[in-house]
Amino acid sequence: MIISSRTPEGEPHCCSVCGARIRIEPSLLTSDAPCPKCGHLLWFPPNGITVAHDINVADIDALLQLNRDKLPKRLLLNFDSVTFIPSAMITRLVLLNRSIQMSGGKLMFCNLNPNVLEVFRITRLNKLFKIVGDEDQGCNALT
Repeated sequence: MIISSRTPEGEPHCCSVCGARIRIEPSLLTSDAPCPKCGHLLWFPPNGITVAHDINVADIDALLQLNRDKLPKRLLLNFDSVTFIPSAMITRLVLLNRSIQMSGGKLMFCNLNPNVLEVFRITRLNKLFKIVGDEDQGCNALT
């Protein structure tokens, strides 16, 4: 079965299921489109910004396993549900920041709990990472 894409234009993407490098234009209403190779429905973040919630060490490890060309170019980590940040997560965030910067992307944090923000201040990582108040501020800063 051959599944056609909506249009051959658009940003270059990679299918998360079959790994095919594709160029498709997502639907304006739902920000989705089928992969022309396997038919899997792909979701595209608004304005090319990927927002991640409920962040944990395993999620960051998964991002670190991606090739640099598959990393999000504009990544906003929303720490709204994070009340404690282990040292292992801090190490991985530094590595993720380096990988994203080397791929030409931007990493930003928002909605940091006061205790987590204090850890960043004490370790002076607030100088390394771009930290904003809320998700709207982060999306505006990344556009």
